[in-house]
Amino acid sequence: EFLPIGRGSFKMGSDYGHSDEKPVHTVRLGYDFWLGKTDVTQSEYAAVMRKNPSDFKGDNNPVERVSWSDAVAFCGKLTDREQAEGRLPEGWAYRLPTEAEWEYAARGGTKSKGFKYAGSSSPGEVAWFEDNSENKTHAVAQKIPNELGLHDMSGNVWEWCEDVWGDSYQGTPTDGSAQISGGSGRVLRGGGWGDSARHVRSTYRFRYHPSGTDPL
Repeated sequence: EFLPIGRGSFKMGSDYGHSDEKPVHTVRLGYDFWLGKTDVTQSEYAAVMRKNPSDFKGDNNPVERVSWSDAVAFCGKLTDREQAEGRLPEGWAYRLPTEAEWEYAARGGTKSKGFKYAGSSSPGEVAWFEDNSENKTHAVAQKIPNELGLHDMSGNVWEWCEDVWGDSYQGTPTDGSAQISGGSGRVLRGGGWGDSARHVRSTYRFRYHPSGTDPL
């Protein structure tokens, strides 16, 4: 299930986070887009890719041990399938969100209430993380959603973005598009089941090799 994310502007980054979360800057998204209501589940991933690489098995658990390259391949195969079945409008495609789109949506878009985490200022209300996960993932949508109805954007599993990593936001796009050059690795957001509360903040960023799967 996908939810509509309305166009708008927001202040991306944090003056109180790490250096790679700065400088805080205005991003204006002049377009609407859609985002999955939950993380991709293992059953959804297996239906498209014919495999399930996850350690913590469960049809409704988020798929894990998926590299950036795997995630891009999943989006491509899903696009091909839905186009072939006539369920996807011409010119539309499934893809990873850009880092700006991800943070805008996690923070609640035009309905944002300024929470530290995706839907609350208390991480336990919205996230599976080191304090409550029992060292494993959990079925999606068990925690309360954020202002836009999106679940698990904080915690449970890390989420890949389209962007190439940059050590700061200096010179990054301000229109919602992806950073596509100038760095190494790819961007992960949201934190996961084994991470501390500071890692599941909506502004926290992480870099990883596009072929890597270990922490995901």
